[in-house]
Amino acid sequence: MAVPKMTDFLAMSDPDLLAYCGADASKWAEAFCRIKEARGWSAADINEGLMIGWFANVIEHSQQVRGAAQAPLRQPTEDMLNAARDWSIAKYGRGIGNDAAIGVWQAMLAACGGAAQEATVEALRLEFDFRANTSPDDR
Repeated sequence: MAVPKMTDFLAMSDPDLLAYCGADASKWAEAFCRIKEARGWSAADINEGLMIGWFANVIEHSQQVRGAAQAPLRQPTEDMLNAARDWSIAKYGRGIGNDAAIGVWQAMLAACGGAAQEATVEALRLEFDFRANTSPDDR
């Protein structure tokens, strides 16, 4: 059964293919099947070396995708800095500067350390997302 043509994988650059497939096994299988079909590969053309290269790329890229998603946040995001400024304006009538917000961020992370640091980072992300997406009247 032929895979319906939706994406031209041969026209994609390597970075675009990696970005499209990410850590999704079904997308990697889709890409392989479409490339195989487009190049007219037969079963005899698909050998151990080709499969090792393909799976090595899949495994390595998937690890990079998951690693980036799990990496602790070392600096506040722009949204977090904006939320800190907006909070400061609402509470004190003047905005906190980025240097002060980053300093507070780093002090909080240093105070909690290790696994607690990662949990605190996630809690801070959630709080900043909440504040960025709600008005003060809704809190």
